[in-house]
Amino acid sequence: MTKIGIVTDSTADLPDEITSKYNIRVVPLTVTFNDKQYLDRVDLTNESFYEQLTSLQELPKTSLPKPELFNAAYQQLADAGCSVIYSIHLASELSGTVNAARLIGKEFSAADVRVWDSRSATIGLGLLVKELAVRIKAGASVEACDAFLEEAIGQLKIYFLIDSLDNLEKGGRIGKAGYLVGSILNIKPILILADGTISVHKKIRGNKKDRVINELTEAVLAEINADQPVTIAAGYNNNKEAADALMDALSVQVPDLAPDYFQIGSVVSTHIGLGACGAAFLQTER
Repeated sequence: MTKIGIVTDSTADLPDEITSKYNIRVVPLTVTFNDKQYLDRVDLTNESFYEQLTSLQELPKTSLPKPELFNAAYQQLADAGCSVIYSIHLASELSGTVNAARLIGKEFSAADVRVWDSRSATIGLGLLVKELAVRIKAGASVEACDAFLEEAIGQLKIYFLIDSLDNLEKGGRIGKAGYLVGSILNIKPILILADGTISVHKKIRGNKKDRVINELTEAVLAEINADQPVTIAAGYNNNKEAADALMDALSVQVPDLAPDYFQIGSVVSTHIGLGACGAAFLQTER
């Protein structure tokens, strides 16, 4: 039987227990601030980054993984007997990471490296990788893995909330006028990441936590077919209580909900800021 390995990048925000259980290799992106470079989730814990982010005058810079890190991850899996390696990464619309993986993968001769653009990030990418790993551990063939990825990437979505528009404005992802209006009116947007693009699903005025969570819950439920099993990942950075509230609200309508919890790391938190929470979900056949 073909032995299959998985490589992803640190923006998948996978917990260590999942990467260890399924032998998933994670290639770290780099975060730079205060004239120092850190390997995401290697040199810098999430909690340490959150503490420092609030006091920084300028947004940190994020950059692609170094080529040698891709090579090392592929070689480790090849040395472990993997003849096929799935390398699944952050959406190409958001980063050049997947294109870097393609360049390295083409030159790698010790295994068949199959590079996939997740068209997603953070909990969406992490959920995709974890679900592929579950199937591989259960004995899925290469053809079945390809079919799963094709289907899952086409339907994968994340709905999420952010605490403020500050980091989006600093990073140039919204204009100054939109930032000022949103801040003055205290608008909290529900955002959606699908097909590699972030867009606004709904704008909520006010700061009432119950209302905001209810609106986010309704947005997710509108996408779920209640007659089919659903796999959900909850995401958060420094506000796990919000993720818990979201999952509790979803569990009222979704029986046997058993979400994975992924803590959003320094790379994605740089761009969306703190206080974020959201849900990624899939409904595919096992």
